[in-house]
Amino acid sequence: MDKQVNYVNQYDVFLSYRRDGGETMAILLRDRLTAKGYRVFLDVESLNSGSFNKQLLNVIENCTDVVVVLSKGSLDRCVNENDWVRTEISHALNNHKNIVPVMLRGFDWPKHLPDDIDPLRMQNGVNATQNEYFDAAVDRLAEKFLFSKTHDKTEEIEINQKTAEHAVPVQQTSQEKKSASGGAFLRFAFLKKSKKLLILSAVGIAAVMIVAGVVIISPKNVENKIYFSGIYTGSYTGVWQLGKPKGEGVFTVTDNLGTGVMKYIYNGEFKDGKLTGQGSWTASLTNEDMMYSSGEFKDNWLNGQGVIIEYEHAKEGGMWGRRQTDGEFKNHLLNGQG
Repeated sequence: MDKQVNYVNQYDVFLSYRRDGGETMAILLRDRLTAKGYRVFLDVESLNSGSFNKQLLNVIENCTDVVVVLSKGSLDRCVNENDWVRTEISHALNNHKNIVPVMLRGFDWPKHLPDDIDPLRMQNGVNATQNEYFDAAVDRLAEKFLFSKTHDKTEEIEINQKTAEHAVPVQQTSQEKKSASGGAFLRFAFLKKSKKLLILSAVGIAAVMIVAGVVIISPKNVENKIYFSGIYTGSYTGVWQLGKPKGEGVFTVTDNLGTGVMKYIYNGEFKDGKLTGQGSWTASLTNEDMMYSSGEFKDNWLNGQGVIIEYEHAKEGGMWGRRQTDGEFKNHLLNGQG
């Protein structure tokens, strides 16, 4: 018997899109809206039937907003009664959801739509293209069109508990416990004595120096440390200092989307806990590559010279397509010569 999942109050925004043509924009929208504090469900178009489809409809019923990404020709196959994009739109309309079309470059409304989704063309929407105006479009979408309320980072971390379960938490050793208690004792002793007192405590790989009231903690290496980057909650392996990644490391985020496991892996440099410096970012769905980016990162996004490679799965024949973009990027979007 299929396990029943309760999606009440779990998501605010449901993202629906056609995989060929709208996948990249859907991922970008999910990232931007999540960063703003929305709980976003990213739909992955699938030919699977049964409980998974029922779960998707359940998510639509229990969210507030449904954002429909409309890429070139994305509604053409809606003439088919079994088309899943049509099913999602129709279900959202029947459940009186706040539906917001996001229209991409090249999209045109068909002259005729099936009766059950024809009201979609009457919904107010946002024009969004992958250029310097994208961030402004997302801001307009959030401020003017979404009915959902944002959530703070504490709530976001609680929502991402399922993601954290995929990682192996670090167990504190007895030596580390002694180091922590020893550090507390040293700080207490320092407060009781003169500010000129110098205390040097080196326990294991974490050396704590207290000099004139300034605490200096040397970097250490951690494995599978649960960490919230400001956008994602995932597991981090690498250099750790002052409670956050600093230097070289690997950050892994895992999402169970129902049709498969979406995995994001960043391998590169960190600064102040954010993806900043030279690095690479890979997105895969159930071990099949979807997107690869490499270059200069800043504040969790590709900012500077780099390359993005997108992989698209053909409907017929099971072949993978490949599209490469080189140039100057801003917030993971092409923003210069390329």
